Amino acid sequence: MIDIRTNTVKGNFPTHFNNYMLANDDHGNIYYAKGKQVYRYSLSEQLEYPIKSSAYIVAHSITRIANEIWLGTTAGIGYIRNDSMVWVYKTSLGVDNDGIKCIAADSKGDLWFGSYFKLYRLNRQTYHLDSFPELANADNRTLALIRDKIFIGTYGNGYMVFDRDHFVRMPTGRNHELSTTH
Repeated sequence: MIDIRTNTVKGNFPTHFNNYMLANDDHGNIYYAKGKQVYRYSLSEQLEYPIKSSAYIVAHSITRIANEIWLGTTAGIGYIRNDSMVWVYKTSLGVDNDGIKCIAADSKGDLWFGSYFKLYRLNRQTYHLDSFPELANADNRTLALIRDKIFIGTYGNGYMVFDRDHFVRMPTGRNHELSTTH
């Protein structure tokens, strides 16, 4: 591992992990999934700590939002506090291959999350949950907030933008090269 502030080598991870799911916090920790377990790795101690969960989970996404580490899993979404999972919303997916694939927050503080089957928006003040029939079974793979708009990337159904309470389908390109995200 390399400290990008000082360009010095800080250490090695003890074993193989899912390197596409990484997030760091402000305290010198890195969060990652290895097999069916999520870990916090302390750079200063060079030790790995398992994240406790009250539910069986397989992590599908790890994201830092507003200085919290969020997990999208087979059991739902939540954030990590004191090396434990704090659940915000639980799904009924449960199957290892299904789960929350992507998480983003919009400028209002609402939490967006997508699975293979649905796109959700959770109002974090009222806990009101919306889902959008326009993206049912769309296999949502990526979410991003760009200039107060939510961009949604799907596997095989192209890109969508949510702007002013409406979805807009993005062009897929001449040869449909923009119809799939991974």
